[in-house]
Amino acid sequence: MVVCAVFFDGVTAFADEDVVEKQLMAAKLEFESAAEKARTGLLADLKKKEEAAQKAGDLKTLEKVQAEAKAFEADGTLPKAVAVKGYESQLRTARAKLEEEYAAAVKQYTKGGKIALAKAVQQELDEFKKGGVPLTKAPPVATFKKGTLWEGPSGGGAGKTAVQSIEITELDSKTGAFFGKLHMADKRPPYEIVGKLMGNTFAFETTKRKGDNFHRSFTSGKIDGNKLTADWSGIDRFNPNKRNSGKIELNLKK
Repeated sequence: MVVCAVFFDGVTAFADEDVVEKQLMAAKLEFESAAEKARTGLLADLKKKEEAAQKAGDLKTLEKVQAEAKAFEADGTLPKAVAVKGYESQLRTARAKLEEEYAAAVKQYTKGGKIALAKAVQQELDEFKKGGVPLTKAPPVATFKKGTLWEGPSGGGAGKTAVQSIEITELDSKTGAFFGKLHMADKRPPYEIVGKLMGNTFAFETTKRKGDNFHRSFTSGKIDGNKLTADWSGIDRFNPNKRNSGKIELNLKK
């Protein structure tokens, strides 16, 4: 595993314990616990309503409550048979608290110079604000593991960079730390990359390759099945005062 000094403290910036990530993961788990508690409470209220309807011999109400409970468990559709203000209030409080933790993590990563990680967490925060769920599950190793190769058309196309492929050479499934090679369409030696996989989002930085005295880039994106999409920004390899940016779209080759 080869990493240059671009990572400030070397490979430990990703491979060793990440205090910011640890705090954020704790906040995610706390959110899941609070959300489950609110959900369990609402289902309990529905169960009481169902039992009362059955005891009263009210078939119409019984069937209505059962259908609403089933819909709520299936896709979160709020019931009308019982009050939901308490449930909504608990969920709002839990979401607001986790959003604060996400924002704090983005700030800490940014201040620490870990821009790729900051972008990845910001992307996860944006998805969470849209109604998504926090990523607390294991990395999707089935499509992102040692030996996998992501390829795209050389030249990239309109608005895309000329990345031809990304090869994952090492992945720690426990921490999500990974190493790899980024092959460009110009067929020159690949860049070494080192990054972090968090759920279905990832972030990595490149080290310089021979002839690129000033190059350094940050990439963050997500994995959706067999497709990898990402945004990158970096210092121009010919002009250290110029920054470039673009998009990457690759498909899983193996």
